[in-house]
Formats: sequence, structure tokens, C-alpha cells
Amino acid sequence: MALTPNSPNADNSMQALKQYGSYIVTAILLALAAYFGWTYWQNNHARVDTVAADQYADIQQLNEEVKLASQNPDLEAEAQEALTQSRSQLDKDIDTLVSTHGESVYAWQALMIKARQQVDNDDFAAATETFKKSIGH
Repeated sequence: MALTPNSPNADNSMQALKQYGSYIVTAILLALAAYFGWTYWQNNHARVDTVAADQYADIQQLNEEVKLASQNPDLEAEAQEALTQSRSQLDKDIDTLVSTHGESVYAWQALMIKARQQVDNDDFAAATETFKKSIGH
């Protein structure tokens, strides 16, 4: 049955559209805003996690190099200086990661590496502080 402009059903439909049309449009706009907001948040959050992951990968690599160099007790003075610089760079990289991505799991993992380095160097007071800092993250 087709609706003609003069039929009673057409009048009811137009009345309902006039009454609820603004609600329908508002619901559609809210759904679109939620969808595009969610998409933007996911894309932005993924980029931040990727940066933190890349920084953490660099920290892991430098940590492995420091561990390997530390295992050699017969380091020459030049190699010993390079090891000291690498340890210093590792600490700086960890501090940078924690300051820029402090709420990420990568910051917590980097703090665990730092605490391990401090324990290996018998710096238990600093390791305790690093553990306390990691609890806050």
C-alpha cells in the first residue's frame, strides 16, 4: 500500500518525523563523533606506543652491549672508559624514556634494567630508589 500525501498514515509519519527528527539527527552525529574520536585516539595512541617501543628496543640493545663488556674482566683502559660511557648513556636513555613515556609498560621495564645495573654495581641505595620510582609507574 503506497502512501499518498493526503493519506492518514502519511500525516502520522510526517508528524513523527517532525517530532523525533532532531533526536535522530543528534544520535547519528553522536555516533559519527564517537567513531571518528575512537579512530583518532587509537591512531594517536599507537604512534606513542611505537615511539616508546623503539626507545626501549634501543635501551635493550645498549644494555646487552654493557652486559657483554662487563663480563670481560681484562678490559684495557680505553675499553673500560667506553664501558663507563655506555653505562652513562644507558642511564640517560632510561631517564629520557621514563620522562617522556612514564605511564607506559616500557618505562617500567626500563626502570627494571636500571635497577639491575645498579644492583650489579653494588649501588643498593640507588636501586631501592629506582624500584620505588617503578612502583609509581
